[in-house]
Amino acid sequence: MSETQQTASPTERGVFTPSLVVVDDDRYIVSLLEEVFLSDGLTVHSFTSSVEAKRHLEASPPDILIADIHMPEVTGLDLLRMVHEQSPETMVIIITGYSSLQTTLEAVQLGAFDYITKPFLLGEVKLVVQRAAEQLALRRDNERMSARLAELEREFTRLQRSFESLSQEFLALSEQRSHDSVRLRVPTTPQQALRPYAAAAQTDESLYEQRLMLLEDLHRRGVLSGKDLELAKRRLAEATG
Repeated sequence: MSETQQTASPTERGVFTPSLVVVDDDRYIVSLLEEVFLSDGLTVHSFTSSVEAKRHLEASPPDILIADIHMPEVTGLDLLRMVHEQSPETMVIIITGYSSLQTTLEAVQLGAFDYITKPFLLGEVKLVVQRAAEQLALRRDNERMSARLAELEREFTRLQRSFESLSQEFLALSEQRSHDSVRLRVPTTPQQALRPYAAAAQTDESLYEQRLMLLEDLHRRGVLSGKDLELAKRRLAEATG
């Protein structure tokens, strides 16, 4: 088998746990790295065939890719180009040898996150992967914060518009109530109470009885005193002849 796929239990630290793909035609290196990162709680897909690795990467790009730069058929640089075209956020770590300095520089120029030189120490590899994971976690936190900020800005804009609409409605209601208050204001003097009735009586004598009833009603409501009522009756009688 040229592919080994295993999934470890998530770590108990509650931190971001990246997915990892390891590609090297050296079975010993693949097994060693797979064992190390499985013990750290990562989800690991490992390949000794770069062709099979390419098919997997096309279907499911990982968070981090560790690839040997020199492999038959599909090289580490080929995988780097393909992954960055399909999934620019994937962190690619290149494994290289002392005699591959020029190729290593090319990998860095193509966007490799870092490179590891053979022979390497496991602690060195773990440190590079940890830095890649931290940068990924920071990037995703920033994306979440940016999305949340955009959401809050939209909510603030919505609330601001609602507030402006309510303010306009309140102002219109206040103006309407003020207008109604003026229109429905209760007369405060006998003269104000009598004015519309006396005017009507002067223009139409047939309304005498109706106006008289209204005067008496005003008296019952306390708007007109008894003295004012008698005065109003006399003026109404005079107005109607």
